[in-house]
Amino acid sequence: SSFSLYFRFDAVRRFVELHGDMPIRSIQKHHARELRDLLAKVPVTLTAEQRALSLKALVSRNLTGPLPTAQTLNKTMNLLSAVLSNADRDGHFDGMHWSNPFRLQLRLDDQAQESYEPFTLAELKKLIGSPVFAEGARPKRGRGETAKWAPLVGLFHGMRRGEVLQLLVSDVRQEGGSGLWFLDVKPDEQTRKRVKNSGSKRRVPLHPEIERLGFLRFVAERRQAFGGESSLWPGFEDRAKLASRSNNWAEWFHGYLAEHVVNADTKKFHSFRGTFKRFGEDAGAEPAIIKRIIGHALVGVSDKNYGRRKDESGRRDQGVSLARMAAEIERVSFGVDFSAVV
Repeated sequence: SSFSLYFRFDAVRRFVELHGDMPIRSIQKHHARELRDLLAKVPVTLTAEQRALSLKALVSRNLTGPLPTAQTLNKTMNLLSAVLSNADRDGHFDGMHWSNPFRLQLRLDDQAQESYEPFTLAELKKLIGSPVFAEGARPKRGRGETAKWAPLVGLFHGMRRGEVLQLLVSDVRQEGGSGLWFLDVKPDEQTRKRVKNSGSKRRVPLHPEIERLGFLRFVAERRQAFGGESSLWPGFEDRAKLASRSNNWAEWFHGYLAEHVVNADTKKFHSFRGTFKRFGEDAGAEPAIIKRIIGHALVGVSDKNYGRRKDESGRRDQGVSLARMAAEIERVSFGVDFSAVV
């Protein structure tokens, strides 16, 4: 069987482009090593025209820009290793002495091996001063207004990327009585929405700053144009393609961060969670409420059961009122001037 039979990822395409559609039983470590070493010389952010070029052509151009980190290259090799591991399970290497040629790991320094880190104040200022937020740039791969609003939703609410990008227009709701706006994070099989754990099912009050920036106006425009049950985000309307488009968008955003803010595998969209938690607690917000806002797993009996009231939809809340959480989220500040965001 040829490698193209397992074509699922861009890295596979790059391998076939470099070495041809060779039989998988013929792939050796020197083939994998050449791919890795060429990828290491190509900047993480490329134009559409550049992405269409071969690896060798890209390297010959001596392009400038942030290069992939060792951790990123290792992830690519791990992905390709998994492709051949699947082929091994399918019996393609039966009868031969075989070891996976893509098990090539670059050494990582201690910092690179750490989990995601929160953004610093200086990095947040660079992000808000970057083209998407300060100049109104809307890159095609950033999916229009998604490029602006999805990161802001992540930052102001400490939400996971998957939780943000799966939101529907109808998930931006207003509580009866209090009139408070919130994001309704909940699973739904029909619209392919998932949550990580029981604590992830939650109502997240909108941060006042994101309301001042015009988020509700954006939501109203999406509702008028596409209806309440459409995706909140341009480019994510086809729910069957939600996972792949989310991954492609994440790849774009990481490249955007590398170009305009910081090039580190520890600084990605997920870093907004730690950023929200750290800046929130530094501003005096109550840690237990912050934990509920960002959807940390509830582990104790008292956390899981006591004091949790059913809301109007019949779901149990987080054990505190939306108003109480809204009061705490209002305390979360980042020391950044958002007034120039466009």
